[in-house]
Amino acid sequence: MKKSVKYLFAAALLFTGMAANAQDVDGISLWDTYTKAQLIAKYGQPVEYTSQEDTEGLFGLIEDFTFNNDIQIRLQGNRVTEFGTKSSKIRVMTKYVSGGIRVGDSESVVTKLEKYLFKRTKLSDGSINYKYLFGDDRFNIIVSNGKIVHMYASATTT
Repeated sequence: MKKSVKYLFAAALLFTGMAANAQDVDGISLWDTYTKAQLIAKYGQPVEYTSQEDTEGLFGLIEDFTFNNDIQIRLQGNRVTEFGTKSSKIRVMTKYVSGGIRVGDSESVVTKLEKYLFKRTKLSDGSINYKYLFGDDRFNIIVSNGKIVHMYASATTT
């Protein structure tokens, strides 16, 4: 009994640390808990919504939302596991960069996250994918012609 409590406590500390360091979009972080109703209250009715049961049985319901064509969010068992934006209205990485990063910002902004940079890859269309690692979670910034055009993050769920 004592041993299992110790492991449970260690797992809770690990998860809390991971959640505290997670990337964020518009104030929502990876691993945050949200319901469909809470997201609708924050962003309004989604322009696209799909849901399906998790075939592996880990998360229950998997829900994908697109709000106002500005932000995409995936919930797995009410946990935010992915987000993305191609809109200049949405601030991303506000916990790491004062004021956040927006689509349309100069490529020079990516240097503010330099210590987390994992890989820089030139894509077939000439754009550049900056891939960052925060623990096991990933954050990507796509830059084209010196400007940020897309940002997305995904949590490691396995």
